[in-house]
Amino acid sequence: MNFKAGKLLVLIPAGTIILSTLAAAVNADEKGTIPVACPNPAIAPVIVSPPNRRNAPIVMLAEKFDARSPSSATASGDVELRKADQHLSTELLRFLPEGRTVEVPGPMIYTDSQISATAASASFNLANDTGELIRLNYSLVGSTANGSAEEMQLSAANRSHLLGLDFTTCPGPDPEWLLSARELELRHDDGYGIARGATLKFMNIPFLYVPWMSFPIDSRRKSGFL
Repeated sequence: MNFKAGKLLVLIPAGTIILSTLAAAVNADEKGTIPVACPNPAIAPVIVSPPNRRNAPIVMLAEKFDARSPSSATASGDVELRKADQHLSTELLRFLPEGRTVEVPGPMIYTDSQISATAASASFNLANDTGELIRLNYSLVGSTANGSAEEMQLSAANRSHLLGLDFTTCPGPDPEWLLSARELELRHDDGYGIARGATLKFMNIPFLYVPWMSFPIDSRRKSGFL
């Protein structure tokens, strides 16, 4: 990897996360039950022709850049990485040439054409085109879907894994309904996701446990629980 002033060529795997939503909001009944205030479910659009990230250059902007150490290079102060539709911003970034690894040890923001996320830390392996975000909050482009996760793993095979996650289409810190799952696998090429160990809560009360469920994650519909 060649470094130049103000630029860093880095391959960041796509952080694509597209989820489906649950059924439409509950309506008030004749006894005056309070209706769910969540927005109508919206599914993120299919991106038929995603940006060509493989050949796109990545530009780094930072207030300071230090490459004096042979074992690592450091960028600090309003650091930004851009590649095609991907954008990463943070205050400190380290590149380890021996393992071709980019480390983001502190809070960071990641966005692309399908997701926006804030995370406590992140790392990306440039040799095998993988990465992970730790303790993140996310929202989906073109959808009211949002949530949090302990970890998001990015794969070169265009699949993503969320671990220890919550998901809802409701706004605010106390959503009317919330789906929690041990694991969620997103198969972006095929347009569907698989959740394992999922629990559905309504008004913060668990009422349904599903050990395994499959559902569409974009506007291509398929049969399934959701």
